[in-house]
Amino acid sequence: MAKKYGGEIENRDSFPGDETAKGFYVEHDPETDTSGPYNLVFTRDYKDGCLIIDIAENHVGDDIDDMNTSDMITMLLESITFE
Repeated sequence: MAKKYGGEIENRDSFPGDETAKGFYVEHDPETDTSGPYNLVFTRDYKDGCLIIDIAENHVGDDIDDMNTSDMITMLLESITFE
């Protein structure tokens, strides 16, 4: 994923929905076109494989719409729970 988006891998001590799980995070902001896509990838070991959350966000240029989109993505990530 890091190669795909040209981003750097960052180790994290938490994962959306599980603050105790270690995960990896890759972020890539567009270099020239500020509308996007902005790519975020969260991944962690899960059961016998891995769980990947891959987000591509495009901005429309209206601050209110762009912030609403960002807020909705944050709410979705915060709603994830593991049992």
